[in-house]
Amino acid sequence: MTMHLHNFVAVSFTGALAFGLYFATLLTCLRWLLFTHEGPWVFKKDIRWVIVTITFLIFASNVVYLSMSLYGTMLSARHAVEDPPGVSFKGPSWTSIVACTAANCNVLLADIVLIYRCWIIYEKRFYIVIFPSFLWLGALVCTVLQIYLQVMHTIDAKIGPYTWASNAPIIGIAFNWFLIRLERNKARIAAGLDDSTMGPAMQFGRNQLSNESHNVMGPQEIVAIKNRTVEQSAAAAAASACQHLAHDTYSEICGSLKVLAGPISSPSGASSLYYSKLPNMVADLDQRVSVVFVGALAFGLYAVTLLICLRWLLFVDEGWRLRKGRSINWPIIIVALLILACNLAYLIETFEWTKVAVWHAIHFPFVDYGKPEWTSIVSCTVANANVLLADIVLITRCWIVYDRRRVAVILFPSFLWVGALVCTVLQIYLQVAHTHDPSIGPYSWASVNMTMGPGIVLVPFWISTVLLNAYIAVALIWRIYSTTEHCRSSTSTDYFHFIIHAVAESGILHFSITIAHFLSWFGKSEFATDIISVLNAPIIGIAFHWFLIRVARRKAEEQARGMSSSKQISTLKFTPGTNRRETGSIDDEAVSDRSSAGEPVILSSPKSNSQTLADHCHYDHLKADQGAGEP
Repeated sequence: MTMHLHNFVAVSFTGALAFGLYFATLLTCLRWLLFTHEGPWVFKKDIRWVIVTITFLIFASNVVYLSMSLYGTMLSARHAVEDPPGVSFKGPSWTSIVACTAANCNVLLADIVLIYRCWIIYEKRFYIVIFPSFLWLGALVCTVLQIYLQVMHTIDAKIGPYTWASNAPIIGIAFNWFLIRLERNKARIAAGLDDSTMGPAMQFGRNQLSNESHNVMGPQEIVAIKNRTVEQSAAAAAASACQHLAHDTYSEICGSLKVLAGPISSPSGASSLYYSKLPNMVADLDQRVSVVFVGALAFGLYAVTLLICLRWLLFVDEGWRLRKGRSINWPIIIVALLILACNLAYLIETFEWTKVAVWHAIHFPFVDYGKPEWTSIVSCTVANANVLLADIVLITRCWIVYDRRRVAVILFPSFLWVGALVCTVLQIYLQVAHTHDPSIGPYSWASVNMTMGPGIVLVPFWISTVLLNAYIAVALIWRIYSTTEHCRSSTSTDYFHFIIHAVAESGILHFSITIAHFLSWFGKSEFATDIISVLNAPIIGIAFHWFLIRVARRKAEEQARGMSSSKQISTLKFTPGTNRRETGSIDDEAVSDRSSAGEPVILSSPKSNSQTLADHCHYDHLKADQGAGEP
């Protein structure tokens, strides 16, 4: 049963991860299907509604299938806690019908598009698609038969599943072997044989029953339950033999425990202890599964943005040819990979914790589960490291945009970053010290949540990063906006506005999850804190990649326009020591920001050189190539 539930959790985890990857590709696909390729996001006039409709139908079938998987995991977790050990669990029939139908429809929709595509490529020659069309119709008939058989089985249980379909000899041997074992045990019990003559399975079952019963019941109750269980186990097992082919004697004895324990009176009420804990245990398992599901879904989205980001950082703008070593922004790639490591560590720790919680709830239902200390240390540390990596890139970006000379601009965010680093060190120290001396935390006088980690130092950490993000975003936008006032070129002004939008989008995404994580520490719900925590790392990574991808794609578009244009184009850059108020114009300069993206912020005017735009999207090279175009 434990393995059965673990499989359900693993299936939900994998399904959510795959759905996250799929959902990211869906958004990208809809962007190209519904909106114009160039300029602002304006709906196309010639939308291919058939393809859009099929895309949404495939999305609906994926959502339905994933929902059935999550629902089955929730039911399995509830069964593992509520039902006694030894009782097999089978989900509702309608969930199987819906899941199978959704999976088949998903394949049929994709296949019909492939057939249509082949028909178009072969200039609409019908004989080319006769064979695949015949196969598609066969698959459609199989889907209809699958629905019919499953629906009829819910009405009449005799209609399927069919044991002759596969593995009939093995099933027959297993069935006969079980009946033989069952009848032998029944005969031994009727003959009054003692434990020494019973088989190992019966001895283990009775001993295990006694050990578990001692936890909640008195000696008299144990004797009564044991006698009544032994007397009724054979009859109960024989009645359910056709339904539970794999149960052994231990499962049958424990399966009777819940039924037999009810009528027995207990002065201390100990026999009701198990049932009084059921709501909390079921809710805890449901929450753990939900946290893993949400975390895997968010990580799938993050993984797609990482792959796209690495594509722009490692390969040339056109094609899949690796950049030269010196043109690759290695510091940004290292930071991106470190953020990936933090996300993987957090997700693996969450998944492992869920597996342990499920195992504990099944095997020790009367004992509250305490999360191992090392898991909290790992999760808090990697979450903080994830934020610190993203924040140091923001500070560097701000420093570069402000000419790399105005150190005063980054004094305040640098102070906040150092404070956050100190809080992280204190968090590790307090958690490690608590493992050696439990009297060191959690502190009862603290007014913040202390269950997920030392909130007294984590709250200042999140305050620091919230202030840092707000400061950097405002400073960057103000710097770029003030520069647009000196631009006479509409092209340059448009590009400045684009950079402002990219900075604002990335900043809002980063700031929103950070402020949510900060506020969660003042609540009493561990479930809310878990959900926000598992979303925090992927969303910060997505925000980190978002700016890189946006700027890199815009740079590639500008490069393509520059190479196809016969006009001379110059670039604009922030150069140290240039007094823009004295010159009154910066049309002949290039704005370069070796920011976290490793991509240039290129602002163009009609005087620029097209060769500059054809270079790699890295700022140092832009500056090197700009010499000929500058006055």
